[in-house]
Amino acid sequence: EQRFRLAFEEGPVGMIIGVGDGVIAEANRALCRMSGYSPDEFRGRHVQEFTHPEDREVSAPMVRQLLTGEIPCFTVEKRYINKDGSILWAQATTAAARDDKGRIVFALGTVEDITQRKKAEEAVRKEQQTLRRLLEVYEQHRKLAAYEIHDGVAQPLAASVMSLEGVVAQLPATCREAARPGFDRVAELLRQSLNEARRLMSGLRPLILDEAGLTVAVEHLISEAERDWNVAVDRTIDVRVDAMPPPLETAAFRIVQEGLANACRHSGSQRIRVALVQNGDRLRIEVQDWGAGFDLDRVDPSRFGLQGIRERAVLFPLIAATVFYGV
Repeated sequence: EQRFRLAFEEGPVGMIIGVGDGVIAEANRALCRMSGYSPDEFRGRHVQEFTHPEDREVSAPMVRQLLTGEIPCFTVEKRYINKDGSILWAQATTAAARDDKGRIVFALGTVEDITQRKKAEEAVRKEQQTLRRLLEVYEQHRKLAAYEIHDGVAQPLAASVMSLEGVVAQLPATCREAARPGFDRVAELLRQSLNEARRLMSGLRPLILDEAGLTVAVEHLISEAERDWNVAVDRTIDVRVDAMPPPLETAAFRIVQEGLANACRHSGSQRIRVALVQNGDRLRIEVQDWGAGFDLDRVDPSRFGLQGIRERAVLFPLIAATVFYGV
């Protein structure tokens, strides 16, 4: 009995002994230090009196199972209210001690303070929300920039090419032949500028992503990589969601875009594999090449490709993104 009393009183985590239906018989020193209450203030009061009102039903189903003997113990995370009114987040474990006939003699509970962990989790959650909003604003600005290029540059360039061809067609035959080399050169420069404007628009915000969705946009991205880099891309695309939330769809597209661009530019591999697979409510993205590879520990700090992929995946927990570079 002395050993039990010593272990109970000097234990590093809060402990209570309960009798009846949630009535506290004893509370140890650790719990008193955490909460600000004295042992006498705990004794004879129901545990729900110290529980945050919003969390009083958190453990109700498990308490019923404990009383009927379906489970020997249970653990929940819940909030308690300290004597000074502050909130104590705790991981609470409750077990029942029974006699040889299976009747509950008393309940033993441990209360571990996890307030700092919960505060850290909340801080991370708020930071993720902030970063997600920043990404949404960033993508919106890219979309607006793409529209500006389309309306302010691409369309006038296309109109200029058509007008130039019309002017050449109206020239007398003798003048047309003499002016043809100069007109052709100007027309070629305009077409190059138009193609560059379209490339910039595609890089800023592919219109196909808004118009046709993620799977078609990724297929288009892969086709462009095969054409521009002369590589063979094996693809596995199995996404059944018709319409994802725009931020999630954009994040998935950017992960594929970054991984595929890095593989094309830096690996030297003639073969690349891209997988975009939905498994229930999870989306798995893989980009793999069989090129030179590199040492992760020696990456230039000024390069943020992999870090950008990680950040996007962290902001959207439904995405599991993996990039394989080299073998």
